[in-house]
Amino acid sequence: MALTMGCAAVMAAPVKKKTAVKKTAKTEKLRVEMNLNQGKATDSFKKGQEAYKNMWYDQAETYFKEALAQNPEDAYSTAYLGSIKLYNEDAQEAVDLLMSAIIMMDETTDPAFKAWTYSEMSAAYFELKQYDNALDFINHAVELSPADAHYAVERAVVKFRKRDYDGASMDAEYALTLSPEGDDLERAEGLVKACENILSGNNVVTPTEIIVAERDTVAADNVVLPEFPGGRKAMQEFIKTNVKYPAKAKKKGVGGTVVVECNFDPEGNMIASQVVEGINKDLDDEALRVCQAMPKFTPGTINGRPGHVKMLIQVKFNANK
Repeated sequence: MALTMGCAAVMAAPVKKKTAVKKTAKTEKLRVEMNLNQGKATDSFKKGQEAYKNMWYDQAETYFKEALAQNPEDAYSTAYLGSIKLYNEDAQEAVDLLMSAIIMMDETTDPAFKAWTYSEMSAAYFELKQYDNALDFINHAVELSPADAHYAVERAVVKFRKRDYDGASMDAEYALTLSPEGDDLERAEGLVKACENILSGNNVVTPTEIIVAERDTVAADNVVLPEFPGGRKAMQEFIKTNVKYPAKAKKKGVGGTVVVECNFDPEGNMIASQVVEGINKDLDDEALRVCQAMPKFTPGTINGRPGHVKMLIQVKFNANK
């Protein structure tokens, strides 16, 4: 039996809310500059954008609703409200609002705004695990902004989740030709490596590859993951020593990788966990049990301070070993 693990940060700010929308310097700059100089934006809309830029989402929501009260056909404010709903974990309402915004768009709508809205719609469908719809909308974003590395990476992520590893690799490699920066560069490089590993038959995926392959990512720029006592190798050894391959599953040759999402508090305690990528009940339950049996971690930090941080722990079952 072979076991491997990996991890990815999925942090929420504020703590009580999960971040469903990717925050990068590039996309934040795009959102803030969009439509500010078109002359049609109301003061409420401009205030909403400024609040959104600073991630003051409750305040931004109030301003965008004021803007819609003045102009119910305001696609811009409607789309921002959809993005806020996505951030607040209401993916279905996000879809409804973003679709309304798309319907309101016309030939005068800023193409960059259209691409961003399609990308947000893709993110909402991704949260709902409707990956075909997510792919359709990110395709629209790529078509509108083919030179934008961020959208190419986002499409690669969706294809990766759909297990279209050839397509994901091609999009990630294409993104690298567009000179991505920061998080997009790391994600593209990691996706290429992850796809290479999988397509070559080597299903061992490293922590870096998992973090770039997941849509849910950090909202802050400086996040340090919780650490198992003794580090990654010690955690691998803990899993190897403590996991018990369910006899029924091993006898039938059932194996694969179970991914467990673990939630840590600012003290490093695992306060919740759930299987997010499973195989069957027996293997899922065993992977979950082993993760829950782990000792207290070194706390994760957000911008240098201990905070609530999520990470993914990957347990691989190989019935042939």
